[in-house]
Amino acid sequence: MSKIMSKSCKKFPYWMFGTLFFLILLGLVFGIYNVRESFTEGSCSRLEGNHTNAIKASNDAFSKYNRKIIQVQIMKQRIARERHQLWPHVIQLRKLSKTFQENKANQNQIKKQLDECIINTTPVSTQAPNPEYEECNSSFDGIGSCDSKKNDKTKCEKSYENTESGIGQYCTFTPGGSSFKPQSEVYPGRTGYKTGHDCNKANSGGKVEMNLRAQHLGLVGKQIMDLDHNQILEKCKKVAEEKYDKNGYSGISVYAKPSSPWFTRGCDIFYDQNKLLETVTADSKNCYVNPDYEFKVDSNPKCRPSDNMCNTAPAPTPSPSPSSCSSLEESHIRAISASDNALKQFNQKKSQVKRMRQNIKKLQRDLRPHVKELNELRKTFREKKANQNQIKKQLDECIKNN
Repeated sequence: MSKIMSKSCKKFPYWMFGTLFFLILLGLVFGIYNVRESFTEGSCSRLEGNHTNAIKASNDAFSKYNRKIIQVQIMKQRIARERHQLWPHVIQLRKLSKTFQENKANQNQIKKQLDECIINTTPVSTQAPNPEYEECNSSFDGIGSCDSKKNDKTKCEKSYENTESGIGQYCTFTPGGSSFKPQSEVYPGRTGYKTGHDCNKANSGGKVEMNLRAQHLGLVGKQIMDLDHNQILEKCKKVAEEKYDKNGYSGISVYAKPSSPWFTRGCDIFYDQNKLLETVTADSKNCYVNPDYEFKVDSNPKCRPSDNMCNTAPAPTPSPSPSSCSSLEESHIRAISASDNALKQFNQKKSQVKRMRQNIKKLQRDLRPHVKELNELRKTFREKKANQNQIKKQLDECIKNN
């Protein structure tokens, strides 16, 4: 028994060391496995965190990108709507331009016909003598005695009767006085429109309103270049009649030299003259002597031979303007009015179209920075999305490997 115990005691240390070695080896194996598992789990968890952050960054970038897309689309829709609204106005502007050109051509055609009519129908005027009495019957004595009684009505009318001839009273009395008469009556044949001449008040007295230009005639700047001297005269007449009435201005000088700039074209208005305006030769100027202007005429009493005793020569009457041209004059005035109205409508529509085009250009300028920002957001979103996909790929490999 003691021998057996002694042998067992001898083998115990070997067994104990073997068991201890096995346990140590087993602990190392489990420790290495746990460390490896811990390292693997830590590595994938970081990738999962990075992947979550990448998803959030990508979603934020995508949200900003979508909001900017909506904003840019709204701005583009507004520009498209403005362009759609502009197009009918552009069409209308073209129609108004065509209408104005047609009216202007019609006006020029009528003006040409009117000028030809005036030239063809106006007779050559000659200054006829205008004596009140040329010859009296010399069979009566004392003819010159009428003038000696010109201030006495009773003596004038009772002198030198010839009852045998049956002719009647020899002298007639005309009282003196003052009256207003149109200058076409006072100066017959010397009123109207005279081309190539300028009005002059050196001997007629009165006043003149000078240098009426486009702005005074209801025109805008260079619009006056589209008018000839007759049209400028009509504009000036309208201004003169509004200020001085139809019979209150004596004449108008018109400046319409074709080669002159627009700011030199216009007219002068003469008024308060007590004699007929003079005219002087001047290139590219025209003088209109108003036939309706009224003078105050003073007359002295007269005692003259009666009409039935003398061979009187009546004063020549001015030739009326040809009736055949009156319809053309009316047509020309209507054509001027139609052309002016068409030009006014065209300019108004042109200004409206210009404002609308400027508004569209402003919207386009405002859109550009938003389009640039949209492109940057698109680039940022794609970068965020690519980063997210890269991290997802790494995470999938990490999970697969462990």
